Parts: sequence; C-alpha cells; structure tokens
Amino acid sequence: MEFSNREIAAGLLIALGVILLVALPKTRPAFLKGLVHVSKALFQWKLLLLFVLYFAYAVAIVAFAGTFGWWDTSLLSVTILAVLVTGLPIFMNAHNYKTGSDLIGKVVREVVGITALMITYLNLGEFPIWGELILQLLLMPIVALIAFTSHMPEARKFARFFEIVLGLIAIGLLISTTVTLMSDTRTFDWLYELRAFAVSVWLPIALIPFVYVAALLMQIELGLVRLRMHNKQLPPPIRVRLALILGLRGSLRNASRFSGLWITEMAAQRTFKGGLAFMKRYREAVKTRVAEQRARDRQLRERTGQRGFDDAGMWLDRREFYETRELLDDMWCTQTAVFRNRKQYVNEPFLLSSFHLKKLPKDHGVRIMLAKNNHAWYAWRETAGGYYFGSGGSKDVDAKWRYDGAEPPSGFPRPGLRGWVDLAVSEKSQEWATTRDQPIRTV
Repeated sequence: MEFSNREIAAGLLIALGVILLVALPKTRPAFLKGLVHVSKALFQWKLLLLFVLYFAYAVAIVAFAGTFGWWDTSLLSVTILAVLVTGLPIFMNAHNYKTGSDLIGKVVREVVGITALMITYLNLGEFPIWGELILQLLLMPIVALIAFTSHMPEARKFARFFEIVLGLIAIGLLISTTVTLMSDTRTFDWLYELRAFAVSVWLPIALIPFVYVAALLMQIELGLVRLRMHNKQLPPPIRVRLALILGLRGSLRNASRFSGLWITEMAAQRTFKGGLAFMKRYREAVKTRVAEQRARDRQLRERTGQRGFDDAGMWLDRREFYETRELLDDMWCTQTAVFRNRKQYVNEPFLLSSFHLKKLPKDHGVRIMLAKNNHAWYAWRETAGGYYFGSGGSKDVDAKWRYDGAEPPSGFPRPGLRGWVDLAVSEKSQEWATTRDQPIRTV
C-alpha cells in the first residue's frame, strides 16, 4: 500500500487542522462540543449497523473482485480512498435520494464526470510533498472564497475573479502534468495507473445496490413514523405496516413520495387486504404523476430553442417560466411592503429571494430599475426560452403591475405602455394567468 504525495499532503493538512482546533483555546470548546454531538448522533445502533454493513459490503466486493484477478494488495490505497472519499459521502447522503436514477446519476458524476476525470489526470503529475503542501494551502482559501461569495449577489464579481484564478491554476497543473508524463513515459507505470483508475470507477458503482437498499429502508422508516403520527401516536396494526412495506414494491420512488393525505388514509386502514388495495391505488397515482412529468420534460426538450408562439398564443420555449414569475411576484410583494413603511422603493440585494433564486441559474440575469425619486420601479428577466417577464410598482402602491413580452420592457409601468398590465384593474395576461407551468405534484 503506497499513498501519493498529494494524498499524504492532504492527510497532513487535515491532521494539522484537527491539532490546531484542539490546541487553540478559542476553537477548542466549540470543536469538542461539536465532536460530542456528532458522536452521539452516530453512535446509535441503527446507524452503527448500517456503517458496519457498508464496510462489510465493500470488503466483500473487493474480495470478490480479487478472485477474478481484478484486485490485489498493490491497489489497497486507491481502494481505501474509493471507499472513504467517494463511496462514504454518497452512502451518508442516502436519505436525500428520491429515485434510483438520482442515485446512479450521482455516482456516475462522481466517478466519470468531467471534474472527476480531470482530477484523476492531475493526480498523475504530483509534486514533492513540500510542493503539494504549498499547492493545497493555496487552493483551500480560494475554493472557500468561491463557495462563500458565489451565493452573494453583491460579491459576484469577486467570485468570478477567484474562479478565474482557480482556472489559471488548473491550466498550470494540466501543463505541468502533461510535461511530467511526456518526460517520464518510459518509467511511468501506465498499467498500474489504469488498474487504479478502474478501481476508482467500478468500486463506487458496485456500492450502488447497497446504498439503494439503505435509502429505501430510511424512506420506509420515515413512512412508518409518519403513519404513527397520523394514528394518535400509536403504531398501526402490524398487518397495515406490512401492507405498506409490501405495497411499495421495493421502489425508492414510491417510498420517497409517500406523504400527505396518502399517509392519513393509510393510517385509517385496518386490514391487510385493504392496505394492499390502497397501496395499489397509490402506486397508480405515482405512475400517473411520473408520466405527466416525463411528458412535460419531453415537451420542454422538443421546444428548446424555438422562438415564437403556438396556436393558442403561448410562447413555445417555456423553460424557467414558472420560476421567473414566482421570483418577480415575490419581489413585488417585498417592494410593496418597503414602500408602505419607507414611502419609497429600493434597489437592494434582499429583494431577490434566495428561496426562488436557487431554482434559477447562478447568473440569474434579473434587472432592477429604480426611478430617481424612488417612487417607481420595475424588474425584469429574460427566461432561458427567450421570453421576458417583469413586475413593477408606482406611487399608487395598490397597483399590481406585471409585464410579459418577446422584448424587454421599455419603461416604468404605466397605463397604455405595451406589455404592462395592472392586475388591480385588469385581468392577468395569458402568460401570467396560465397554470400549465406549475410544478406537477409528486403524487
């Protein structure tokens, strides 16, 4: 077992960080307190059992691969990293996966995505340990600053600057790695590196069945807890709980969507046969919703890039329509509250709700215009489909101005200006009134 200089440097920095957290008087209490809370959360028999089974499953996979000659002890270091660094975070997030395709997509991105392949290539050209320490000490604050500033609209320019710096470092590393490989072609063990890369791919993929079962069990347990909450905090009859488990048919999608009125009605069941019949109706409802969502997704794909209107006068490419309208509606409500208190409108970052922004690209493209006397405003955004939506206000704070059109708004909202409608005196435009873009209920 032999770790690379890059892996050794990372381990040294992690160890140094832990030592500093324990040694410094200002950080020691918070670190130790957090460590105690994490330990209490982890040292529960259910979680411990899952962790034991996870590592046992990983060992069994490796042993099975060894019988076919796909693994030997020279690959132990890359195997440990694959199990701990790649597989363990995926396993620990099992409760977040809603479908098997979500899980598979996550694993594939982790092991054969562009980022993963680039990291694998860069690891071929390592530096001496002192060089790796300097490199990682340089990269850590840059990555942290990018993560911190990317969520702050007012700091987007700084985030972009740090992203450029990180990109230049990556280019430098690519050049350095390429030069190293070209100069050491004869001595470089390509066969070992190919086998190591194969392990980093097939091992996490082989962990998928275990993580799927763990995710399914977590969702089933959550469903049983909810079932009890809707049964006066009493466990429903065993036959009803068994009907629930069997009725899910081993589907993570079915288990993750079991909520709302479905739980209330299932809690009212008292027979095994009645529970199974109810779960059959539930599965059919899930199947219908999934079909509706797939049909909408297919239509969005087919209309991507198509400009113009359909026969009903609706814009063809409807990507981001619902999310954009929701964000602009929320901005109007916030501005109205501000005007009622301050007697003026503002142009501040808090107008953009982080809840709605997370549903849009990081570079959301919302434009906010404010009159010189602060008694009028409007905001607009171009959707990915090339259509424009806007909202705004005037000194008449009760006016509910909304805009839509194939071009951006040409001025502050007022009667007669093309595209603007005051909902307080007129009906919504067709694009603002439609419900066809609303998210389809999960079940």
